[in-house]
Amino acid sequence: MTTTLSSKAINQLSVALADNTTNDEVRDLLDGSKVPHRPIITVTSATKTLTAAQSGSLVVLDLATGIVVTLPEANSDNVGWYCDFVIKTTFSGSNVLSIDASRTADLYYGHLNLEVTNAATGKAFFPDQSDDDKIVCGGSDATTGKMAGGYFRVEIAAANVLVVNGTLQAAATPATPFA
Repeated sequence: MTTTLSSKAINQLSVALADNTTNDEVRDLLDGSKVPHRPIITVTSATKTLTAAQSGSLVVLDLATGIVVTLPEANSDNVGWYCDFVIKTTFSGSNVLSIDASRTADLYYGHLNLEVTNAATGKAFFPDQSDDDKIVCGGSDATTGKMAGGYFRVEIAAANVLVVNGTLQAAATPATPFA
């Protein structure tokens, strides 16, 4: 019996074999009974360090008392790494979300839009590429995007280059989340 594989199945098979997938898992991929899905990382602790192997994941930020996420090093080995982030739970009081580069030499490029809840105001913020190695959302004034619903992507584009793009929700006049 001859089986013709679609290009999608061939790609999935290549990934499966590269990942040392079992024979049963390869059969499941080929017959379409188990399609691989995007990894979801739900963060419910105060700190999380992401690894290069977690590229492509959706990171759900779900802790009102604050979270610090550390990214993989922006080096030539990690170029192309990316994760999407969604703020599921509004950060309470003066608590913050901080998305930190793993080293101060890794700087943010791109932009974040901040929109104000129930208002027709918003503002785009661009990082200062001389020293912005963190995205800090939160604090007591709710101007830097600590509200539930924010969504953004961070990608390692080159050595020392983190690109960000997305929208955050603020509850007052927007201020830059870059630090």
